[in-house]
Amino acid sequence: MNNGSRLLQILRLLNERTDEEHPIKTAELVEILERNGIPTERKTVYRSMETLAENGYDVEISRTPEQGYFLASRDFETVEVRLLIDAVLAASFITQKKTDVLVKKLEGLVSVYQAREIHDRVFIDNRVKSSNEHIYYSIDRISAAIEQNKKITLIYKKGGSEKKHTVSPYAMAWNKDKFYLIGNISEYDNLIHLRLDKMSGVEVTDEPSRPFSEVSEYRSYFDSADYVSGHINMFGGDPEYIELLCTEKGYELLADQFEPGVNIKREDGVYVRVKAAAGQGMIGFLAQCGKEIKVLSPKRLADGVAEHARQILSMYGEQC
Repeated sequence: MNNGSRLLQILRLLNERTDEEHPIKTAELVEILERNGIPTERKTVYRSMETLAENGYDVEISRTPEQGYFLASRDFETVEVRLLIDAVLAASFITQKKTDVLVKKLEGLVSVYQAREIHDRVFIDNRVKSSNEHIYYSIDRISAAIEQNKKITLIYKKGGSEKKHTVSPYAMAWNKDKFYLIGNISEYDNLIHLRLDKMSGVEVTDEPSRPFSEVSEYRSYFDSADYVSGHINMFGGDPEYIELLCTEKGYELLADQFEPGVNIKREDGVYVRVKAAAGQGMIGFLAQCGKEIKVLSPKRLADGVAEHARQILSMYGEQC
């Protein structure tokens, strides 16, 4: 066993088994290393710690609660690892199998004691997870296609049927716990977004992607954040200017979805003008807001919200 291998083993033990509250004694290090077939003396441990410190590792000696060595800082703080784990647990497009793998890898970024503390404090709401194990290959291939400016082919499941599409991919976006591909289907002249958990068989072709300037208002770069903000709940439709009259509460609900372009306070409420797709996504959102937001224009959106309300009312009939 050469010094380099011994040093790697000591670093692994520091990373896995130590933090500020759990230092490891020199004698304990010697015992573990020798038990694993690595002859070690106390003075060898001292030299190894000095070498690690000289190479940028934040190795410190603790006096309390007991004396020993510990790794004082890591690439990720405990709170950062917990945030990442929470995000993985919340993402419905990540399968349960992959969730378990990713959580275990993330816990490896901190000591076993810190990982246990994180695990005990994480809240899991038992939300339904995707069963599509192909999503990781899809993400990898779509990323490659975007980088290479190439079209992709994919099989998309909608309802009970599946259909093959050729798509020019422009971006991927995470919205409302769903992961979407934003692009253009070859036979149409607009943008579409498809859920990654509903696609399979993604392959990169040799055909160049269609320029997004031909099918969208974007010119120098594709603004995926702008696209997502203008498509409530990721329903389709071309963005247009919408005029709304909101209560203070309604304005807060609207601002949670996207940044309103105009905000003018009036006696009867807050006048707001936004640019968004006035389709089913917007109708559903406005219906949830109830009397807090009123559509001023376009008229067909106001009519759509009213019709939505009538359909709900008709379901209950005499009960209302």
